[in-house]
Amino acid sequence: MKKAVLLLLVFMSLAFSVNAYAANGILQNIRSTDSSAAGSLKTQVQTTQMDNLRQRAQTEINRRLGFLNSLLTKIADIKKLSSSDKTDLQAQIQDQITSLTNLQTKINADTDLTTLRADVKSIVNGYFIFAFFRVKVSLLYAADRMSNVSNNLTLLHEKLQTRINDLTSQGQNETTLNSDLSDMASKIDAANTQLQNVETQLATLTAQGFPGNKQNLYNARTELKTAFSDLMSAYQDAVRIKASLEANNSTPAAHISPSQVSTSSGK
Repeated sequence: MKKAVLLLLVFMSLAFSVNAYAANGILQNIRSTDSSAAGSLKTQVQTTQMDNLRQRAQTEINRRLGFLNSLLTKIADIKKLSSSDKTDLQAQIQDQITSLTNLQTKINADTDLTTLRADVKSIVNGYFIFAFFRVKVSLLYAADRMSNVSNNLTLLHEKLQTRINDLTSQGQNETTLNSDLSDMASKIDAANTQLQNVETQLATLTAQGFPGNKQNLYNARTELKTAFSDLMSAYQDAVRIKASLEANNSTPAAHISPSQVSTSSGK
C-alpha cells in the first residue's frame, strides 16, 4: 500500500513538472509574440511619423522655393539698385534655393527619425526666407518706387519754378510761392538722402548676419517712412503752388496727380 502511494506521488510530481515546463514554454511564446508585435507596431508608427514629416517638409520647402523665385523677378524690376548689388542679392537668393533643394534630397533619404526631425526643423531655423529676404527686398522695392516719385516731383518742381519766374518777370510778387517752392525742393532733397541711406544700409546685409542685423532692417524701414513723409510734404507744397498759380492766372498750372506720390512705405 505504501509503495502504491509512493508511486502515485512520483507520477503526480512528474506530471506537474511536465505541465509546468509546457506552461513556461507557452508563456515564453506569448511573450515573444507580444514583443514581436510591439516591435512591429513601433516600426509602423515611426514609419508613419517619418512619412508625415517628409510631406510637411516638402510643402514648406516648395512654399519657400516659390517665394524665392518670385523675389528674383522682383529684384530684376528694381531699377535704381546697382548692377553689382542686384547680382549679389540674386546670388544670395539662388544659394538659398540650392541649399533648400539639397535639404529636400537629404530629408527624403533620412532613415533615422531623430535626424529627420532635426532636418525638418532646420527649414525654419536655418533659412530666414520670410524674416530676412522678404523684408530686405520689399524695402528695396519700396525705396525704388519712391525714387521714381522723387524724380517726378523734381520735374514738377522745375515746371512750377518756370511758371513762378514768368510771373515774377511780369512784376508780380511771388514771395509765398517761392517759399513753398523752396520747401518743396528741401523735402525732395531730404527724401533722396533718406532713400540713399536705405539702399546703402541694406546693400551689405546678408542672411548669415540675421537675426543680429535685424535692427538694421528696422532702421531702414524707419528711414523709408521718413522719406515717404517728406515726399508727401513736397507733394502738398506743389498742390498749394498750383492752386495759387491758377488763382492768379487764367493759364492752367502743371497738372499734379496723387499717383505721383507712392502710398507704400515698405511694410
